[in-house]
Amino acid sequence: GNAGNVTINTENLSLLNGGQVRTDTTGNGVAGNINIQANSIEAIASNFSGDPSGLFTETRGIKDAGSINLNTNSLRVLNGAKISASTSGSGTGGNININNNIAPANSIEIISSGGIFTQTTGSGSAGNAIINTRNLSIADRGTISATSAENVTGNSGSVFIQNADNIAIQNNGSIQVTSLGNSRGGNININGNSLLLNRGSIVAESNASQGGEITISLGEILTLRNRSTISATAGINAGAGNGGNVTIDAPLIFAFPRDNFIEANAFSGAGGNINITTRAIFGFPQFMDITASSNLGIDGNVNLNGRGDDLTRGAIDLPESPIDAEDIIANDICVVKDGKIAGGSSFTIIGKGGIAPNPAESIEDDRPIVEWSRRRSNRKTNRKLNNISPEKSPKVTEVKQAVGWWRKTDGTVVLTANPDEVRPLSIPVVHPSCQY
Repeated sequence: GNAGNVTINTENLSLLNGGQVRTDTTGNGVAGNINIQANSIEAIASNFSGDPSGLFTETRGIKDAGSINLNTNSLRVLNGAKISASTSGSGTGGNININNNIAPANSIEIISSGGIFTQTTGSGSAGNAIINTRNLSIADRGTISATSAENVTGNSGSVFIQNADNIAIQNNGSIQVTSLGNSRGGNININGNSLLLNRGSIVAESNASQGGEITISLGEILTLRNRSTISATAGINAGAGNGGNVTIDAPLIFAFPRDNFIEANAFSGAGGNINITTRAIFGFPQFMDITASSNLGIDGNVNLNGRGDDLTRGAIDLPESPIDAEDIIANDICVVKDGKIAGGSSFTIIGKGGIAPNPAESIEDDRPIVEWSRRRSNRKTNRKLNNISPEKSPKVTEVKQAVGWWRKTDGTVVLTANPDEVRPLSIPVVHPSCQY
């Protein structure tokens, strides 16, 4: 017989310490569906026996697994917890459908080995994971995965991320559709605004069959850093599959240290194709490799398209070292010039002038640190000076620039315009590296 459905409507659902909601079938029946409507859903940790917390639907027979359908504002899957739809027989694995993109603050977090899985360990194909969200965070070995196991004939499923404002995959987090058997790899389709990979990976790999397809369409920026990977490689265990294709459309692409990879490689089959459409790529090729090669077969193609602009315009080669220390220090700090150690060098404090302290403020809103010194005057004094004859004009003391200084016995420092009055320090200041 068929397994039944599970339907839950609640404000908050927490699955802790091995707590599970599941529907299975082991015979000829169809597994049921899990339908949950909640403001927040949280699955955390496993219990002492190793049973993971989470939501599960599975078929071990000839019929299809059920689907998991979640409608929630906040979903958190942490510490090894799982949301899983699987098949170990000839039936097709179920789909996982998550709707989370109602409000801008809505989010999905998959952290600390938590995961969303569709998988097959039999002849049936794995289901798909379809996720609508505004904010997606995958970190610390968290994963969204659609896989087919080794030595099975079932195809792996696909992963669809839709309508996302921000996607971050970090610290060994991943999105993957992998076929370890003889079946075709699934597809990954990501549609959103910005995507950050920071030691993260997006992988659609296969062993003996065609690699999966990766399609990424963004409204703003794709960023790769710290050995991040986008891969549609085939022949991962020396199999004969052809590499899949990678298609990326993003206005800007940034690559930061260290080595990052976009690849559609193969072992003995043909390499896949990589098509990238962007206005500019920064950090390529210093910090990113783009390859569509084959060890034993025909290489694929890499196409860079410029969205109607010159792709290289505005792109710069980032240096290995941002600052060359030898360019900003003296070659010999002990050199004697004009009778002085480090002679000819100078250090001048000019203040910040009229620069405003805040970019949002105008210069007029703030008085500069370095100002002109103005002499106060009054009309009465001016009138008296105007009535004085040239013969009786007051003597004006000449203002001279100080050329040295000396210290009184009480420690007071006196500036002087007479070089003869300058008293040098009893112990001269000498750089410790200078032997003079």
